[in-house]
Amino acid sequence: QEERNLYVEKQMKQAHELVRTGKPAEALMMIRAMSREGEVNADAWRLLAELSHDTEERLPALEKLLALAPGDVKARRELERLKHFKDNPLDLAEMYEERGDTEKAIEAYGVAALKAKSKSEQNNIYWRTVRLENLRQEERRLGAALEEVTAALALCRGQARALEVAGERRLVLQV
Repeated sequence: QEERNLYVEKQMKQAHELVRTGKPAEALMMIRAMSREGEVNADAWRLLAELSHDTEERLPALEKLLALAPGDVKARRELERLKHFKDNPLDLAEMYEERGDTEKAIEAYGVAALKAKSKSEQNNIYWRTVRLENLRQEERRLGAALEEVTAALALCRGQARALEVAGERRLVLQV
């Protein structure tokens, strides 16, 4: 048992180091492998819940974390929040929309439409989705235009610098 605990602690140190050095995806793969082997502790479940973007993976991780650390208030709040959004996808979509995450909002509205209780609610969700899709297209157009303007500015700066250098050469030749 003590060997197992030392192994898990060593693996968790590596996982935290991966996160610290900007490699959270590698840390997540490592923790997933540990959980399949049954080699996990509360810290592993916590990190899995923090790193995963999949609600269906995060929910059981938080439940297992709370089984090991029932006093973890932050984990309990997050579990309650995730359960709420799972049961109320329209709230989740609205939250993503407020944050400006158009892609996730559209995806969440799709889930909400499948769970809609009435034709009226489906219609409301449909129009919200249409509005967001139009917004997404506009964002893409603006992004492309911004890239063109940025490229044009870079070209102008390069030409201005070339003219400046040429002007300095003319001044030197005149003296």
